[in-house]
Amino acid sequence: MDKQWNYRYYSVVCTVRNIIERINIDEICHTDYVLAPHTSFGVGGPAQLCIRPRNKSELVHVIHILNDMNIHPIILGGGANVLIPDAGVRSTVLMTDLVSGIKSEKGSVTAFAGTLISDVSVFAAEQSLSGLEFIYKMPGTVGGAVWMNARCYGSSIADVLDWIEYCDEQGRTKRIAAGDAEFGYKDSIFQHRQWIITECGFVLKKGDPSAIRGVMEENAGDRNVKGHFSFPCAGSVFKNDRKFGKPSGAIIDECGLKGTRIGGAQVAPYHGNIIINTGTATAEDIYRLVVHVQEKVYERTGHVLDPEIILVKTEDAS
Repeated sequence: MDKQWNYRYYSVVCTVRNIIERINIDEICHTDYVLAPHTSFGVGGPAQLCIRPRNKSELVHVIHILNDMNIHPIILGGGANVLIPDAGVRSTVLMTDLVSGIKSEKGSVTAFAGTLISDVSVFAAEQSLSGLEFIYKMPGTVGGAVWMNARCYGSSIADVLDWIEYCDEQGRTKRIAAGDAEFGYKDSIFQHRQWIITECGFVLKKGDPSAIRGVMEENAGDRNVKGHFSFPCAGSVFKNDRKFGKPSGAIIDECGLKGTRIGGAQVAPYHGNIIINTGTATAEDIYRLVVHVQEKVYERTGHVLDPEIILVKTEDAS
């Protein structure tokens, strides 16, 4: 089962001091920076080096420096779909959460990568623009939502994207049309390249403000009923697979796994596809519970559940 995890490996090839000296903006560089408060699970140890640019210009500057030093950082936006090890990561973490901002021009909306995706939905509603109602109250940032092609209530981010700006492997700023970004079910070209998203443009339609808000509140109410906000969690743990004939949550429920606990981690009693931090969970607890659910479902149904959660693992610094 373990091979089904979406691992992301990173390594440090230069000393922390070298990196900080090259970036030359002390205010945004933090050593031994605890990551737990920046993840929706609320777990995880420190980063050897965390860089938090305050605007797009600083973000692009940092990306250029890291590319020049052959460093591929862990990108952390809202921390809504990642599991950071308890021991932390001996790698450079690049946080985009401060690189935020939204604007509209001629019916289109643009947002920086670190902007909360739910905030973009609210902004669009205020402009009487429809298309992002489905994403309201979903945690995470614009960059993260585009990276994984976030999906819910029958819609995906790709459905309303016009273009994505990013920095490529050489640190060059480029723009790609949404139609060329190879979007699939919770997949995009960005998952298969060393590209870092910096800004996005959305194409929305004029709509009735009250109707737009009505759909948003309906979706928020549904998330609330499903317990998305009751405990720290990462939302859906496993992807749905149409070949299984039913959602992963229903399969887990039918296997009698709701409420199962390992340490402080628990399969939510109210939703089979949510694992919650009951207050004392460690990343190891959550990891072991995910694997346990995978194994039990496979034993009882033959289905291999594919985790949405990204388990960050790092090699030691050289």
